[in-house]
Amino acid sequence: MAALYIGCMLVWRATDAHDTPDDAEVNVASDTLHPQDTENVYDLVQTVRTPGSPHVVRAVRRLGDLSVFKRFQTQIGDFGGIQALIDLLPIDCRNMDSDSKDLTVAILVALNNLSVHGTNHSIMHAAHVEFLVAEVYEQPSLDLSVRLPCLRLLCNLAMWAESSQTLLALPVIHTLAADLLTSSSADWSDKILQLFVNLTDPVNNSVTGIRGIDPACRGGEHRGRDHQLLRSRG
Repeated sequence: MAALYIGCMLVWRATDAHDTPDDAEVNVASDTLHPQDTENVYDLVQTVRTPGSPHVVRAVRRLGDLSVFKRFQTQIGDFGGIQALIDLLPIDCRNMDSDSKDLTVAILVALNNLSVHGTNHSIMHAAHVEFLVAEVYEQPSLDLSVRLPCLRLLCNLAMWAESSQTLLALPVIHTLAADLLTSSSADWSDKILQLFVNLTDPVNNSVTGIRGIDPACRGGEHRGRDHQLLRSRG
């Protein structure tokens, strides 16, 4: 397995032409982020916490959109939005209908965006999010539309020392290695390679306790090489 990790890292180094800028943000339509057009983050979190609410998916997607921006990342964490999202994440993904898939993808996108923030990552790690996301990824009947968001979140988590140590000890690593050998999707293969690089790249060990973070931003925004901010699809 160690040989596979090293091989993956060498392949990625040879093919990776450029890095994602540290300050990159997704293109979000400006007219969707005016204060008068957005619910209060607290209200969105309360909607997510309401069992059976018909507005849960929309609220989760909205949190995902807002979580692209640092000030909203902080608010979502402060109001308990991270735990609310984790609590919604389904563990048994067999026979998921389209609504369940949409909700799961929206949750994964929001958590992915939130994971680049230091304090929010600490909340996720304390909630054992690595175990939960790995368990979702390993569902045998899960299609790629849900597995890829899982993989992107695992990739971001792997940039943090605590999460990388956890992931390396989980069975999902063996599943990912097998998927890399059998994948027919370039996007899927590239993400698995990036995950292995994030887990093993010694460059990211320069800051004690946190991998791939700018020392000037400790406790703030994660600036790992491959962090990804995503917008939920409406």
